Amino acid sequence: MKQREQELSQDFENRFAQEQARVEEEARHREAVAANLAEIAPRYTPQEAVIESNRCLFCFDAPCIQACPTGIDIRGGPNLGCIQCGLCIDACDSVMAKIGRPARLIAYDTETNVDRRRAGKANVFNPIRARTVLYVIVIALVGGIMTFALATRADLDLSAIHDRNPMFVKTADGSIRNGYLIRIVNRASADRTFEISVEGAQSPQLQAIGVEQAANGTLSAEVGPDQTRELRVTATLPGALNRPPSQDIAFRVTDMASGRTAVARDHFEAP
Repeated sequence: MKQREQELSQDFENRFAQEQARVEEEARHREAVAANLAEIAPRYTPQEAVIESNRCLFCFDAPCIQACPTGIDIRGGPNLGCIQCGLCIDACDSVMAKIGRPARLIAYDTETNVDRRRAGKANVFNPIRARTVLYVIVIALVGGIMTFALATRADLDLSAIHDRNPMFVKTADGSIRNGYLIRIVNRASADRTFEISVEGAQSPQLQAIGVEQAANGTLSAEVGPDQTRELRVTATLPGALNRPPSQDIAFRVTDMASGRTAVARDHFEAP
């Protein structure tokens, strides 16, 4: 019986010692936490306190990271991977609005204004600086050049591309035929009808796929406003003619209403 009482007494003493050690450990932990949370001396000014309270909350599944297209963690400060899209700013502002804290924890700012706010001063913004004046001059210059180019651009353009393979075709009657792709650009705001003709290379006969030939042998094509039309064109010379292996050739389109023309030059290839 005495042995049983001694065992119980020893067990009680052990449990008491363990509990006392746990209480002492918790007390030391509370003291350490209190020391970490103690007020920093000197105390913050009201402006500094606002800035300090706006520090990142390190949210779970941080919306600023989820919103970032490049997946960077902006909470660590500026990052070279940032593409300046501003989506993290909107995500952070939405969180701050829900908990009643000031927005713009993430924002575009300058070191000067950060220092001024810490000193309790207002932000400064000087729009007239050497850099902004230079930007205005460059933008105005580029805008003026673009406006001039747009105002003086031709409302008609023509280009011709010779077939590469084959360069020419010899038909059964001995004639030589070359194929081309011509592109007519109508930059006017109305439908226009163009007459297509060819010059040089001993005046070859001209035909176009999908375009009817008039009685006088000319071709005409209609192009809509602000549109481009491509035509497959063949130029044929009789086989009896003496011709060099390569001759200059020029395609011409003429606006049948205004008489304006455009020319595209290429070559007529032969054996």
